[in-house]
Amino acid sequence: VADPDTRVRTLAANHLRDRTILERVAKLSRNRDKGVYRVVQERLELINAEEERPRRQRAIRSQLCADAEALVRRAQWHNAAIPLKRLEERWQASEGTPDPELAQRFNTALTIIRNGIIEEERKQREKAIISEALTALRAEKNSLFLALDNLATDLNSRNLFGLEEICMARSLLRTIENSWEQSAELPEDEESLIRSRFQETRARINAHLNELSLYAEKLNNAGIQCERIEHALIDKQIDKTNFYNWQREWQALEINPSKSNQEAELVNRFQTAIKKLEQLIQEEQQNRDNAYHQTELLILELEQALEQGSLKLAIAKLN
Repeated sequence: VADPDTRVRTLAANHLRDRTILERVAKLSRNRDKGVYRVVQERLELINAEEERPRRQRAIRSQLCADAEALVRRAQWHNAAIPLKRLEERWQASEGTPDPELAQRFNTALTIIRNGIIEEERKQREKAIISEALTALRAEKNSLFLALDNLATDLNSRNLFGLEEICMARSLLRTIENSWEQSAELPEDEESLIRSRFQETRARINAHLNELSLYAEKLNNAGIQCERIEHALIDKQIDKTNFYNWQREWQALEINPSKSNQEAELVNRFQTAIKKLEQLIQEEQQNRDNAYHQTELLILELEQALEQGSLKLAIAKLN
């Protein structure tokens, strides 16, 4: 401070390290030597900064612990990955060796956060698996319902089904029903809605199939009736009793030619066959009548021949 050479004073000031000496030199040179005062003040600021750094770093780490613990309390693990990474980066960027207490707090919080993220990821994977399974199940249920609806549409669009076709339709319906019953269930509300629609459509199909079955059976019986008469015509099996029975049975079938082409064809077929049969019966009756008349004449001639005593004539008429 007292050296007359400015360079010596400045050089000496730059070599000072002790806070107490620096503070004394600063006090003595405040108003006497601005150059030395400035050097000393800079040295003091560096010392203060060095002494302040641990406290500042502790405060930073303490805040990082508080931020990590706040993240734990929020427990929003689905979006905690990015904040966790930032906390780790800031902790790593902090200077010096952390206090064991703060390090323990921070690591404990980070462990909870990581476990929470892992658990959340596991839950999300499970949800994804369940969602995928539900999507596949919905597709399966909708496919079965569509198959049922297509069957209903097909039945409604056609007025005539043979017994074989009806059996095939019933078989298809049973296949759809079995697949439906074997499928898993959707969530309750969703399952209740689609099951109600399925059962309603199934009931309509069953009712329609029953109607078609009765109608197909009636047409089948009418066809059998026609075949029976046609075979009787071929085999020349003429019986008035059967003739009248077949007519009554046909009337009981209530075949209406105006209802469908099939019924009209059956009526025409029956009437054609029954007219032929009636004609044959009449012809047969006529033949019997003629034969009876011829027999009567023959008997009369025989009686006359016998009365005349002409046995030879009687025998000739018999021959």
